[in-house]
Amino acid sequence: MMAIQAGITPLILKMNARGNPFHVHATLLWDENDVILVDTGLPGQLEVVRNALEEASFPFES
Repeated sequence: MMAIQAGITPLILKMNARGNPFHVHATLLWDENDVILVDTGLPGQLEVVRNALEEASFPFES
């Protein structure tokens, strides 16, 4: 029987809304097939999400 690699990882998204910095405390749920990001913050922050995922060693394409 093969062990399934899965987990839950906190992910802090450092965002900016109208010049005011704030942090979104998102969560990654992952297994060997998928990565799900819970609470993505605000629209227009794609690069923030992309960078945070890459810093946490999760490819954005996942």
